[in-house]
This record gives sequence, structure tokens and C-alpha cells, in this order.
Amino acid sequence: MTRNESLRYSLSQGFFMNTCRKVNDGKDGPQYITVNEGTLVKLDRDSTLRDSNADYIVFTQLNGFGVEGVGSIRLGSEIEVDWVRDLIPKLKNAIDVKRLSG
Repeated sequence: MTRNESLRYSLSQGFFMNTCRKVNDGKDGPQYITVNEGTLVKLDRDSTLRDSNADYIVFTQLNGFGVEGVGSIRLGSEIEVDWVRDLIPKLKNAIDVKRLSG
């Protein structure tokens, strides 16, 4: 695994709840759907991922939702779905936020 892949793998493990799957190529670039909430999001117009044709990405920053109701991913990284496949079922289970926050 290259250094770049190791970094993206680490991001995918820490931010697996922010995994997105590509659903189509819109007129303003690719659109993705979050695997945890099913929310439609798109890449920010300045994102370098717009030219990557990535099927799966993980984001670390999501900007507000515009008039069309689509969130804009400002910071994201291309990932391999195999890196998060085992973690995604954990999103289906209820998370006790009060227990996590102490």
C-alpha cells in the first residue's frame, strides 16, 4: 500500500460514517448519496475530486445545503469500498449518543 493509499485508508476507517456512493453524473459534476442517511450530496465546484470519477468517497467537511437541497462536499477523498464494507453494517445499529459523550 502506498503512502497515499495508507492515508486514504486511515480516513476511511475514522470517517466511515461519511462514506458516499456515486449515483450519477449531474450537469454540475458527479452526485453521491451518503450510505448512512441516504442524503444526496455533490462535490464542491473547487474540489479536485470532480475530475477523478471516484465511485466511493469519504468526506470530512460538508457545506450547507443549497436551494436544490443538495449538500456540498468541500473536503473528501477517494476510497475503495472494500476498506469500509465491514464497517457499514455498524451504521444500521442505533448509537447511544449520551453514552458516547459521557
